[in-house]
Amino acid sequence: MLRFGQYLHNKRQQAGLTVEVLAKRVGLSKSMISQVENGKNSISLESLFDLKKILPSIKLGDILDEQFPVVCSRCKGKGYLRS
Repeated sequence: MLRFGQYLHNKRQQAGLTVEVLAKRVGLSKSMISQVENGKNSISLESLFDLKKILPSIKLGDILDEQFPVVCSRCKGKGYLRS
């Protein structure tokens, strides 16, 4: 089963973007993008929607339809996608 971090990594590479360029466009740090891609951090649903704007090949239906083992949990009222 594909992890979200690997999925994001694949989509970023398919778009020909570096971690640095994606991070700047989305408004996250390079470190955060790298941590998500490596499964060391989670991403907020708000940031996921921002990623979708930059990487339109990300299919939210796939992500929210059991493709990833733990999709969403609640943390301080915000949704997070676990990588």
